[in-house]
Amino acid sequence: MPSQPTIVVGRPEAFSKEDRRKFIELVIAGGEVVNAVLDANVNEARCLVFLSLRDQFLGVAALKNPRSTYRARIQRNTGAELGMHDFPYELGYVYLIPSAREKGYSRRLTEAALSECGHHGVFATCRADNERMRASLRRHGFLEAGQAYRGRIQGQFLRLFLRPGAQT
Repeated sequence: MPSQPTIVVGRPEAFSKEDRRKFIELVIAGGEVVNAVLDANVNEARCLVFLSLRDQFLGVAALKNPRSTYRARIQRNTGAELGMHDFPYELGYVYLIPSAREKGYSRRLTEAALSECGHHGVFATCRADNERMRASLRRHGFLEAGQAYRGRIQGQFLRLFLRPGAQT
């Protein structure tokens, strides 16, 4: 019987420098993130999530602590409210290597990351033309908000998704 991939969730400092480097390599392999602040964002994340099988990383995700300048730019570009109190975290860097796709692993990565947000709201962005990720976000309670906006990668448009926190 083939073994199943395992999910490991933890604070960035719980992982080795090498594991964090591999995390960043996988995010870059996705081709949708500008590398300018990637290292800092990974090291400052609320949690990192790894999907692995026999010492090979198949996928990653993160629950990020977005910077105020980034949050302000998204608000300005989308016209949607993205208050720190309502949406303190961002789900991001969800990526699977091609051979691990269409097996339900994206769902597992997303659920593992979201399990770390407690009752807080979370936002996410994804390419406007990425129907699979948009559907995945909707399945996890995210709703599209605001208008599409031009991303930093040539020709790319992004959408904002919000997942409100639980009422306390």
